[in-house]
Amino acid sequence: MKSIGEHMLRLRKKVLGLVPFEKLDVLTRHFEMLIWFVDKDVASIAVSGNGFISETAIENNPNNIHCAVLDSNLAIDDIKRYFDNDGWAALKQVVDIKRINPTWICKCCNEDSSNNSICCNRCLEWFHFKCVNVKTTLKKKIWFCRICKETYD
Repeated sequence: MKSIGEHMLRLRKKVLGLVPFEKLDVLTRHFEMLIWFVDKDVASIAVSGNGFISETAIENNPNNIHCAVLDSNLAIDDIKRYFDNDGWAALKQVVDIKRINPTWICKCCNEDSSNNSICCNRCLEWFHFKCVNVKTTLKKKIWFCRICKETYD
């Protein structure tokens, strides 16, 4: 039997196609932000309005949190509504710890990608130019990684 989270992801992939993260509908964007911190089933329950996320459900290892939380332009407060007070405090704590030593990790080689890298506009993961065989001067302002192209296109 498939989980609620897997079912929700499959449905959204079929409907949305390959679009930049910021152009996703609000619920999809929130769901995808939530799974940076909790498992898919917990995120699905929260987004559907059937429960709040508690402290015990939060990933507490900053190294396991998506590096997109390092982006100050990302409105992490948008997902506060899905947490109880202790859950939100736990999330803020792990984000604050991650931001102490910000490191963007290349999804291909798992090395620091702070330099000579590109961010996928869909999954917000970082990749070294050389790891994804991309020239440093792109003709387009939007770039999607191979994984997103295969998954969403």
